[in-house]
Amino acid sequence: AVVSTQSPITAGGWRWAGEWFINPNLSLSYDLDSGLSSFQDDVFENQLRVPGSDWPTSKLFWTDVTGEEAQSKEDIMCPAGWEWTDIWTVDLNRAVDEEGYEYCLDQSVGGFVPVEKTYHLCRRRRWVRTRKRNPDLRQQAAHQRMVRAAEEGWEYSRLFTTKFHLKQRTMDMVRRRRWHRKMVADNPDADAIFIIDPTSDVHETKEEKEGSRKDSTGAEKPFLPKVQAPRMFITFKEPHTYRLRLCVDT
Repeated sequence: AVVSTQSPITAGGWRWAGEWFINPNLSLSYDLDSGLSSFQDDVFENQLRVPGSDWPTSKLFWTDVTGEEAQSKEDIMCPAGWEWTDIWTVDLNRAVDEEGYEYCLDQSVGGFVPVEKTYHLCRRRRWVRTRKRNPDLRQQAAHQRMVRAAEEGWEYSRLFTTKFHLKQRTMDMVRRRRWHRKMVADNPDADAIFIIDPTSDVHETKEEKEGSRKDSTGAEKPFLPKVQAPRMFITFKEPHTYRLRLCVDT
């Protein structure tokens, strides 16, 4: 359901404190390389063929380790605050053949093996490249990333059902951003609940609301339960990064 910023209604004992404001999810600003001084990027080169044919050399597509579409290795740029230490190379330190390929019947199912069979219709190989932090640019890059996130607040993804990320990619089709509004309690014993009704709009007249509960034939629409909110957040003035250290005795 689509819910506008006008839909939430405060419960008794509560009042709004200020207007709606964009409050991006700062956790998206931290990537897999957060807290590391050296990091290895990877991307998978994929090939498909029809039964009885050879592997094509021109029709390539690229994915990440989970199978999601990704940029080609030529289009992957070194992030701000980092610098490349080598070039893209095929990862042979895996269960692959001499060219770095692993094979399977259907990529969506998986089950890659290092030995090619005639019935295999998909193969892939992993390309890797290492980068290291440039201490002179680290703080500057972190500051720019936070400023960009705070200014616009958009998160991008291929679909609303897939994982969102902060930096826009060429294959992204949707975007979203999070809005917050602060409430304060006039009554300390007030329940922290208000109602978001996804079936109506506060700007609808009584007649429009009655009509919206019926379909084109005049029959009553199925009941949709109301959503109870809000979600509770702890807001910090600035983000913090923590590193967990674990010692294992054997």
